[in-house]
Amino acid sequence: MPIPRQCYAVCRQERIAAPAETAFKDFLIKRGAVHLPLLGKLYPAEGILAVG
Repeated sequence: MPIPRQCYAVCRQERIAAPAETAFKDFLIKRGAVHLPLLGKLYPAEGILAVG
């Protein structure tokens, strides 16, 4: 089974963002999803229904 991975990009609101930080945030918004893997179903339906 693949390990689910979640990534979050956070920034502090009380300070001014550096130019590199702004550029990286724009990159993530515009083209970041291209670099994530495409996953099918994470768990087969039979495994979810077989309880007990």
